[in-house]
Amino acid sequence: MKQRAEEIKHELSEKILSEGGKCLLLVDPTLKFMCEENELWNRMIEGNVCQVSFDHPELFGVLELWLIPVNLKYKEDIDFLYLSVDVALNEINPDALEKGKGRFICGWLSSPGDIKFIVEHISSTAIQKVAGEGEFLLRFFDAAIIGLVLNVLDEWQQSRLLGSIQRWYYIDGDGKLSSKKGSYTYSQQMSYSLSLNPQAWKLIQQIPKINSVLRRYRKEYQYQERFSEHKACLMLLTAFHSTPEGLLFNDDDSILFGMHTLTKHPFFYRHKVIENIFHKMKRDKNASYCLLVDKITSDDWNVIINECPSEKISK
Repeated sequence: MKQRAEEIKHELSEKILSEGGKCLLLVDPTLKFMCEENELWNRMIEGNVCQVSFDHPELFGVLELWLIPVNLKYKEDIDFLYLSVDVALNEINPDALEKGKGRFICGWLSSPGDIKFIVEHISSTAIQKVAGEGEFLLRFFDAAIIGLVLNVLDEWQQSRLLGSIQRWYYIDGDGKLSSKKGSYTYSQQMSYSLSLNPQAWKLIQQIPKINSVLRRYRKEYQYQERFSEHKACLMLLTAFHSTPEGLLFNDDDSILFGMHTLTKHPFFYRHKVIENIFHKMKRDKNASYCLLVDKITSDDWNVIINECPSEKISK
């Protein structure tokens, strides 16, 4: 862990220096219990904090974010940046995430734009409208969510999502430094709609389920070889999107279905045995995926796996 932290600190600082040496640390202070006793928290509240609030009545006083300027010309800011990396890496402990502790460190934002434009961009982009569905909160700023959201959106929507940002850096669930280039154009973005169609909306609704599966997957396979977060996300998006319309999964069903996708075969749900289980679940709303697949023996699983197609996951 220490070596990985040092590598990320070096990589992140070098990239920020190549982009002008300044960035903004984005945090979720509603999760301050994650680091209240940490030096990072004390240095934040003593420094220059810019609040990001959300223009929605249900979020007033409930959710806000903080942006903290970092200038790598100053040693104290370099130390602050490195400290934030340590906190971010500690937060991805699978046991802690499985208990629902969340991610205090959202990411590091590089942009030459005015901070007030970035505040407005995050605040406005997080509230999206879908025709016939109303408004909803898109937690794209959450380090546990942004990778999933980016996999759902097309290139145009991704450019809108990060429109006021030059580059958005975050540590993914595998503990790797990830980044996404924004489409900053030296002018304020005037509209923040992502123009989500019904298909994108359906996929976005699957994100909480997929996030739960990924947490369980990392916990159970933290010492074994596993798919990268990006690859696992694509597999799960395809799997959940492919389940029959009207099929009801409870939380345990969703996690087990997702785990089977990642540990059995990415297209196992196309097999006639699993399709029959889906038919039973559609006929009986009280039927449980967990209970029905519990009847499948190890030999049965081997047959299912061997008879499944070997197609590639496409984005």
